[in-house]
Amino acid sequence: SYAVHLLREALPKLNMAGDVELSAFFVGRLGQALIANGQEAEGRQMIERALRLARQLSYRRYERHWSAIVGEQVLAEGRYEDASGHFEYALSLYSAATPEHLAALRRASKANLGLRRVPQAVQHAQRAVELAQEMGDAPALAQAQGTLGAALLADKHYTEAIEALQAAAAYYASALPDASEIEVRRNLGAAQGEIGQYDEAAATYQQALQRAEALGARLALAQTHRDLGLLYTKRRQFAHAIRAWSAALTIYD
Repeated sequence: SYAVHLLREALPKLNMAGDVELSAFFVGRLGQALIANGQEAEGRQMIERALRLARQLSYRRYERHWSAIVGEQVLAEGRYEDASGHFEYALSLYSAATPEHLAALRRASKANLGLRRVPQAVQHAQRAVELAQEMGDAPALAQAQGTLGAALLADKHYTEAIEALQAAAAYYASALPDASEIEVRRNLGAAQGEIGQYDEAAATYQQALQRAEALGARLALAQTHRDLGLLYTKRRQFAHAIRAWSAALTIYD
């Protein structure tokens, strides 16, 4: 792409000028551009190089930035231990509430859930909620409440999970369509089902299905049909469960 071309041309000039800090930053930006252009292997190498440079030069701002970026990449691959390490390192370098800080907290919570470190997941998510409230950032607060709800659900604190997830769902109901709402409503349905609120849970799953269909999120649609089937089995409504699972399988195929 043109962005990759420009960044490749800029890097040698920055190196010649001796601006190591700016050069390290643009190495990472080139990595991101390469990944966006489909050149993932080279892009990841560049981002990891940017992180190494930032650490060698003790540039805290870029250390935490690229640590979080690498953490996000390995989290997407399911490498939870590596992701957790990168996020914890990034979090140790923040001193103020910023959107990047909030994102790192939420993703650290998700990584810890993947590792079944549920108390740590709850702790990070609670801190994200606190920071979002301090910042007065409604979208970030909804995301943090969704993360907290997922962690509390894993911790089997179902009533508290419902409270957090309902708060997040209320925001998404009046906001522009967002795929995050689907996961929030799936988790809300699961928590409601765990305390016997079967009718409420079924309605919540139907809302998640509607949102997934509207956004064309096929995988989330299949996952929600699967979850709805599990709810029906709790109610011993096996015919309904089979229909829900059949709908999920049709999408998976």
